[in-house]
Amino acid sequence: MHYNSLVAGIPETEAGQVWRAMREARVRSLYFGELAARYTRRQQWVQGLSLAFGSAAFVTLVREPWPLVAAGCAAVVAVANVWATATNLNQTQATLVMLRTAWEGLRLEYGDVWSNWYRDGAEAKFEALQRRSNDLGMLANAGVPWDRKTVRRWEDFVDSEWSREDAECPAPAE
Repeated sequence: MHYNSLVAGIPETEAGQVWRAMREARVRSLYFGELAARYTRRQQWVQGLSLAFGSAAFVTLVREPWPLVAAGCAAVVAVANVWATATNLNQTQATLVMLRTAWEGLRLEYGDVWSNWYRDGAEAKFEALQRRSNDLGMLANAGVPWDRKTVRRWEDFVDSEWSREDAECPAPAE
């Protein structure tokens, strides 16, 4: 029986689009979460190097016995800070955190549409979510790294996490 003969939501034949969008949002959320964690670690390394090797106490301790070590440490700090600035490390990390949060929010909202595909307004809500998804995709394409191998790993993870039975259109609540 086609439930949509009784209710005005998303046509049952198109409900699979909601599932695919929800799956894609989950993959992207996990992907950007992993990248955000990587960039956070890089940022922590740069800050740690700067604090450790750039401190006056450290330089004072090693300057007398090993003047070349002090100069080398200063060079390491300079290179690390130039690299962080040149790669826009702080902004990229902040963007990745925002993308992770936004994609996870979309996944939850797609889940709500998926669970209530047969209700009035489901199609309009899905279309609005698709527009937000497109906007996030455009933001992600503007300077955020894309690692196909990592994306594929998260796709495999999500596919193993969600069964095929889950992808079947849920029956309307009575």
